Amino acid sequence: MNTKQRTAAAFGYVLMSARAHVSYRANLIGYLVITVVAYGVRYVFLGQVMELSGGDIGGWSYEQVVDFFFGGLLLGLFSWALAGSVNEFFRHVHLGRIEPFLTKPTGLGTVMFTRWINSANLVMAAVVTVFVAIDRGGRFAGAGFDGTLAYALSIGLGTAAVLGAVVLAHSLTFVLQRQIPVDYVLNELFRFAFVPSPAFRGWAVWAGVLAAPVVLGLWAPVAALQNDFMPLALLAAVSAMTALFAALAMRGAVRRFDGLGG
Repeated sequence: MNTKQRTAAAFGYVLMSARAHVSYRANLIGYLVITVVAYGVRYVFLGQVMELSGGDIGGWSYEQVVDFFFGGLLLGLFSWALAGSVNEFFRHVHLGRIEPFLTKPTGLGTVMFTRWINSANLVMAAVVTVFVAIDRGGRFAGAGFDGTLAYALSIGLGTAAVLGAVVLAHSLTFVLQRQIPVDYVLNELFRFAFVPSPAFRGWAVWAGVLAAPVVLGLWAPVAALQNDFMPLALLAAVSAMTALFAALAMRGAVRRFDGLGG
């Protein structure tokens, strides 16, 4: 299949998932409401913490902390929308139901990333994107075109790095034929998306907290709005390496897969 056909197939999978979510409107509306309330509470709590700390945390201003919060929120929503499909794909691997997808002309990657995509998270991500564009409009204007473009690229590359890490970890399912709780580990790491690292003290703790946001791409959006593009360059390198390792791991895992469910 050529690129146009693969794109059409992926779009078809997204529409299929969207129809599935819309058919359960009460669940979809409930999810959106609960998500808005949950993140709203976190946002208010963050503002209270900043106020009690005198307007900065470890040298980070209120504006930087809010940029960090929204960057992590966008990255999390976009990542989980696609990672949900990856998790479901490997659940099928674990149950021994993957053989039909291995023979589909659409390609394994298209199926893995879009067949079970979480369209509810995509809707929420779109809503948050509009809100961020309005609420942080002044920041984007100050950063200029280059900074705004770098911000968008940071979210995209961060999402790619997260997905690469998820696929890389899940690829062991092909070999071990045991389901790995990658979603749980990723969920725990994303908790750092709402806590700026300067809030932590001690070299050991600071290094551990720093490692997760760098891999997940949480630093680059904040730096982009200050026209600092070095974190973006680092994130691009991390994303490329993660994608390469994930592709190699998947290729080797598929070759070793014996078709038996765990």
